[in-house]
Amino acid sequence: MIQRAGRAGRVQPGSYYALFSKQRQHSVPSSTPTQLLFQSEVQVLCLHSKIAFPDVPIEEGFEKSVEPLPEALVENAVRELKATNALTDGEGLTRFGLTVARFGIGPSLVRMIILATIFRCLEPILIVAALRHKHSLFTNATRGRDREAIRTVRHKYAAGTNSDHMAEVNAFLDLKRIQRNDGTEAAQDYATHHGLQYEAFIATQKEVGRLLRVAARVGLLFDRQSALNSRSRHNAVIKAVILSGSALAVHNSGYRFCTANGVDGTLGEYSATCPVGWRPGSWHPNPLKGTICAYSNLVSISSISGQTLLRDTTPVSPLAAALFSRSLAPKEDLKGVLMVDNWLPLRVSDHRSADLLLELRRVWDSVSTAAIHGHGPLRRYRGKMVRDDRALELVSQIIVDLLQDVERRALSDSAEG
Repeated sequence: MIQRAGRAGRVQPGSYYALFSKQRQHSVPSSTPTQLLFQSEVQVLCLHSKIAFPDVPIEEGFEKSVEPLPEALVENAVRELKATNALTDGEGLTRFGLTVARFGIGPSLVRMIILATIFRCLEPILIVAALRHKHSLFTNATRGRDREAIRTVRHKYAAGTNSDHMAEVNAFLDLKRIQRNDGTEAAQDYATHHGLQYEAFIATQKEVGRLLRVAARVGLLFDRQSALNSRSRHNAVIKAVILSGSALAVHNSGYRFCTANGVDGTLGEYSATCPVGWRPGSWHPNPLKGTICAYSNLVSISSISGQTLLRDTTPVSPLAAALFSRSLAPKEDLKGVLMVDNWLPLRVSDHRSADLLLELRRVWDSVSTAAIHGHGPLRRYRGKMVRDDRALELVSQIIVDLLQDVERRALSDSAEG
């Protein structure tokens, strides 16, 4: 579409009109021409170029292409691939890199899917991965009355989690259930009357199916699907796994959150994370104060005002941030404070608790890294790391118990408040 649109106006003023079905519209990424490619798409291109031309440096290969990508974009992609162990320092392809190339999505999402098999919550995480760069299942509204109805629908599907990701997952599962039990026509009718986009649901369903087939080919489906989904209703576990494939932000003021790169992102108008019954400027205390969120993307909506939106947010506990972020380290010269991803400080109640949390993170990194990066498309590695690793099973169960305990305490405190 973008290539064809470029033909209009070359020799005289002209317009370009693209005709395609709604289903086709929802099967392509929701990026605009000015956004070029998502970073994860560039990362996948880099991996495929390394598979096709193993002896050619990635940046050199792109420089010689017909339409070279911006140099900085390729450099950032290669740096990220090395940081996630998809490439070696010498640009050699790792087992994990081969797996990422097979999936055709970014390393962070592949890591999230592998962790979903470890924590037995595969289906909701596949849905989240399928929707990462696609159109939302929820419709947008132009009239004030419709806007309020859309907010109500999103919060209903968020089911008390205040999570956009969980709202999308629950809406998808609802439509899937209706489609299975009552047929396609009933599902379409339900979507129309409940603020959902049926075409987006079909596109997402196809992508979930594709990701599931790839997961089978690379050996991730090492158990029955029912077993791999035994915790698919455990919200605390699902949100923590979502965090492993997302970026972190911490509340600043109003609807604004600070991100790692220093850019302030604002919650979207329809976000399920926006507190019900509270608006910026209200004299009531802000329920978002102190909230840590996982988010999917930062989207610039105005080059003039510089306003940036957080797309798809999920509030997470400090424990989840400590265990499922990229890194956790003690802050120098300040006991009881841990640094998440080298920028977000977490204050722990006492020194001993901080030491125990650091030790748990060290053990978790050790066993999870072996499982994540030990996976590859070669048959002899299929499922072996996860299925036979007793230490991995034990540590993951400890983490599940801790996450659920934290969630129960938070719900109890909320009820008392």
